[in-house]
Amino acid sequence: MNPTIAYDEYVLHTANRSLTLLHGQGATVFDDKNRPYLDFGTGIAVSCLGHDHPALAEVYARQSRRLIHCSNLYRNEHAGALAERLVGLLGPGKIFYSNSGAEANEGLIKAARLFGKDRGAFEIVCTKDSFHGRTMATLSATGQEKVQAGFAPLVPGFVHVPYNDLEAVRAAITPRTAAVLIEGIQGESGILPADPEYLLGLRALTREKNVLLFIDAIQCGHFRTGAYQSFQRILGERAAEFRPDGLSMAKSLGGGFPIGAFWLDERLAPLFTVGSHNTTYGGSPLGTAVAGAVLDVIEREGLAANVRARGEELLSGLRALQGKHGGLVAGVRGFGALVGLQLAAEPAQAMPHFLEAGLLVVPAGNKTVRYLPPYNVTAAEVADALARTDAALAKLAAAA
Repeated sequence: MNPTIAYDEYVLHTANRSLTLLHGQGATVFDDKNRPYLDFGTGIAVSCLGHDHPALAEVYARQSRRLIHCSNLYRNEHAGALAERLVGLLGPGKIFYSNSGAEANEGLIKAARLFGKDRGAFEIVCTKDSFHGRTMATLSATGQEKVQAGFAPLVPGFVHVPYNDLEAVRAAITPRTAAVLIEGIQGESGILPADPEYLLGLRALTREKNVLLFIDAIQCGHFRTGAYQSFQRILGERAAEFRPDGLSMAKSLGGGFPIGAFWLDERLAPLFTVGSHNTTYGGSPLGTAVAGAVLDVIEREGLAANVRARGEELLSGLRALQGKHGGLVAGVRGFGALVGLQLAAEPAQAMPHFLEAGLLVVPAGNKTVRYLPPYNVTAAEVADALARTDAALAKLAAAA
């Protein structure tokens, strides 16, 4: 059977799928008609090294011949070493491996409840327009009604306040509050960065109130902005004043392999004991070997610096296109390889024109399309993406 027909016939229709992709090389993917597309979506901020990277292909082949899975009843040779590196990047604490970002956020939610249980605190203050996952707890934490629609009753214990509004958080904290959970940059709602004063104010407020501060870094973390974490890019030299109590990660962590994790500060790590939390597949030999190789490539090839440089070129080029297509483009924002182009039209109207131009980008809320290029993207590929964006916007204008 034709793979497209089989997909439509037997896979739940939970997304509008436009292409059938067969293979990729670098920043390019090819569909079933062998048409190439410049991939600035990277599987929604996942394939951070592009496609068919030789270092990842090698570790997949080598580790799959050694040991793919062994469960968390045993140690394996890669999970501890990767955890040590992640802790070294974040600060003293410990790592728990999961299979996805939603599961990583579930771990933070459980940590908050363990932290507050002795004083009856269980609520988590979250933000409107946030996105934390699609499990029952994480969609309850998510501040978007469209994500929650149809799944009532939601899991209790989540309060939502406006993003970047410190006083709203202060007003929401009660004796029932165990934690505050935010994204460093809201991705799904349109690439909305936290203000520096908001981040530093949250850190001071949560310490004052003995409330935990958690960062969902699933999309905006792991060098996506050109720094290891988005709060480091946003705060610059003041980042040392800010360190969360816990942080979730996934997406770029595995460069395409499904792996997530959460980090807890050393004073919180003892909250979890044997039997209090676990997962069958998390921290597998293959997954942690691949994630370690992703880190190796980022460090060896200086990709954080490349993300910053190429990100400035992308932002500058998109702002120039805003001037050229002023009636169509409402704004440009972001950092590094996490950039949003806000349109006057809904993304659904624009996406066919981007596909026609051979450019894969990702729609988001607030009439925004996301540019999420691989970290090893070249200046020539950024220029190519800008030219394709220009063509797509011209077609969108003609269709209006």
